[in-house]
Amino acid sequence: MIALGLYVYGISIEYFMLLKERKSTAFSGSEVFRNFRSNLGKYFMFLIAMILALIVVFIPLAIVAVICAFIPFIGSFAIGILGSMVGIWLFCSFLFYREGYSDLGSCFTDAYVMLSKKLIQYGIATYIVNFIFQMAVMMISIVPLIIMGLLSFNFLGIDAAFFDSSWGKLLMTFGGLFITLFTLFLYMSGVLANGIIYETAKDLKFGERIYGMIEKIGGKDE
Repeated sequence: MIALGLYVYGISIEYFMLLKERKSTAFSGSEVFRNFRSNLGKYFMFLIAMILALIVVFIPLAIVAVICAFIPFIGSFAIGILGSMVGIWLFCSFLFYREGYSDLGSCFTDAYVMLSKKLIQYGIATYIVNFIFQMAVMMISIVPLIIMGLLSFNFLGIDAAFFDSSWGKLLMTFGGLFITLFTLFLYMSGVLANGIIYETAKDLKFGERIYGMIEKIGGKDE
């Protein structure tokens, strides 16, 4: 599962990188895979560093999560937003490392500095996007399954024993495979949404510095 998650995550990242560089979808899947393979070492190194970083921040995050758990109604949303904040922080940390802005030892702090002023807003935006994707998965997978189940029991005469047979197990396997593939597709879409947040945060952080330097061009020394 870790290997599969790393592969899907890497392919999504490399797709986003090519999309940003080319500013179009005029590239092939082999190019995406080739870029992923050439940067595979960075993915493994960051995975190890990410685990260590999460160990460091685990205690304060756990304390905040426990406090949020005792808040009626909004506590669960607060925990979800907290998780999204951690996710976007790790995402931006990796892209800093992947694009060469920071080395592996400083990418986490550099990403936090970039996100710190608007981290809550970015966390909320990420949480909303992920919530929409989760609702889409539920509507596309669960609702059709319920409809098919009702039609099968009422009109096709299929009973519970059918799902214990070989054909029933095969049908459930294909259904589970479809849901898994669709979930992975939505996960890749979520990576692209996080990439948009990353680029926005980077422009806001470093763009202000660049604009300030431009304003000083031709000015008098004080």
